[in-house]
Amino acid sequence: MARNIAYVVLIVGFVLANSSPASGATSPVRKTSAAGACLGVWQPGAPWDMTGLARFESAVGKSMAIVMWYQGWGAANAPFDATILRAVADRGSIPLITWEPWDYTGGVDQPTYANARIVAGNFDAYITSWAEGLKAHGRPVLLRFAHEMNYRSYPWSVGANGNTADSFVAAWRHVHEIFSRLGARNVAWVWSPGVKHDGTTPFASVYPGDQYVDWLALDGFNGGSALPWGGWLPFQDIFAPSHADLAQINGDKPMMIAETASVEQGGSKAAWISDALLTQLPGSFPRVKAFVWFNENRAGEADWRVDSTPESLAAYATAAANPYYGPCAPVGGLGRRAFFPIIGAGPQGFLQRSNGSSKSSSAETASATARRSSSFSRQSAS
Repeated sequence: MARNIAYVVLIVGFVLANSSPASGATSPVRKTSAAGACLGVWQPGAPWDMTGLARFESAVGKSMAIVMWYQGWGAANAPFDATILRAVADRGSIPLITWEPWDYTGGVDQPTYANARIVAGNFDAYITSWAEGLKAHGRPVLLRFAHEMNYRSYPWSVGANGNTADSFVAAWRHVHEIFSRLGARNVAWVWSPGVKHDGTTPFASVYPGDQYVDWLALDGFNGGSALPWGGWLPFQDIFAPSHADLAQINGDKPMMIAETASVEQGGSKAAWISDALLTQLPGSFPRVKAFVWFNENRAGEADWRVDSTPESLAAYATAAANPYYGPCAPVGGLGRRAFFPIIGAGPQGFLQRSNGSSKSSSAETASATARRSSSFSRQSAS
């Protein structure tokens, strides 16, 4: 999780939608100018255990349009499980699956999960099982594959296990092509680097190409004085430079903040939240259609939860109640123009899609939590 704290807020500012008829043909992307955003959350335990998520939503006074979680290929819960997808969808939320090719217990140096082995087909059976399962699910899914590839924090990262920028792109395309070939058209692909720092891999070199990506996303955190990197940084300082770089890569696709949060130490977290949600996103980041909060208290690191103090909780709840943020409700169905959520009463869907393209256990929760810790370290390492 190091700097991989993914909090996704779906914002409808520059709305993009694409229909996908059942025949398999695709219609041109439709652009709209509806303004607004949807909110999402990573809540430890969910979706296997929804208790914490229910508490979060009760505290902030809003149902989350997006529920994000981490799914490792080498985890005990790695096999596709339709029940957890249904649990998320049936509550009116869209799954945002951070799909990680690694064993979270093994650290960065895992040659088993090198890009070259993915391209060579060593994981094709596993990838196929997920593609078939998600297709059968038939409802909207956001798939965030191999995030923060620009940090040397994971086995798929550039610089780890013999990986290069080209090998990452090849691995991404290989996985995407399996889904495309099997017709998993309800899956939208989220390309999600971490915000840039000195020494990180340039975004453009690891971008798979417009036909392989539906959403552009960023991860970034305000570690304040609680962590040894960065210092107290406003939302704009964290995201604006990287947001500008993504806009140069593609001028149309919707963007999301896939992981973000702030600590209390070093400034006013409540003011940071208010500024991010009520000033920066509506005013300076109109293409951001989703905003996901990393709602975890990491022992020995930082308390990223929105309710770390009553003031911070009040700031988030006030922002979430603003008409800019929803309501967001899934509409339509597979192959229909607006089958992803819409904001407010407008007719536009916010999801851009490319052409051609329940059991709860302590082990599963621990697995997801451990993954998070690995990513935060990279914010300092890079």
